[in-house]
Amino acid sequence: MKEHLKRILSMKYLIGNIILNKADGEIQQKIKDDYNRYLELNYTGREYSSKNIRILLYEDSVFRTIFVYRIRESCKIPFSMLRKIFNTVEAVELVSEPGIIGGGLFVGHKGCVVLARKIGDHCTIGAYSVIGGGQPNADGEVLPVLGNNVCVHANASIFGGIHIGDNVTIGAGAVVNKDVPDNCVVVGNPARIVRQNGVRVDIPL
Repeated sequence: MKEHLKRILSMKYLIGNIILNKADGEIQQKIKDDYNRYLELNYTGREYSSKNIRILLYEDSVFRTIFVYRIRESCKIPFSMLRKIFNTVEAVELVSEPGIIGGGLFVGHKGCVVLARKIGDHCTIGAYSVIGGGQPNADGEVLPVLGNNVCVHANASIFGGIHIGDNVTIGAGAVVNKDVPDNCVVVGNPARIVRQNGVRVDIPL
């Protein structure tokens, strides 16, 4: 009972409740998708509800970081103040422009940096992964694009103006600076494709 009162009276819980209720439909849907991914991967037994989102805001610092990323564009509270209110994790840096990360994002642990041109729906980013700028592509773009259902495992690096297709798994410690087609598993440094469309292969990027 004491813990319950402490939770509902916390600044994170109260302000999160107000912001969530006032957020526009698209932002609310992405937050719902994010929560459902956490439910699927990390918090079994808690069905989606606005109450349970607020509980997760209280309990999980990484989820709070994703929440602040979602609402910072439409919220009138300055971004620096939002970070202080929600006590976001500085070791998880979502520095991509607001709105370019699809719903259902799951960041499994602290210690990653995400700076991409676009990230699709239902993506997973592991601990100490880095997604960021590098060699420009033919159009002069220096940031990567990740498709839908991309899973980036721990300590992987993805950089440059490249395109990672849908349903791609990037193995732990892989270094990827070239395009990856859909439905692939990529490992190693230098990176190579070891599975494509369910078939074992060995294709250097």
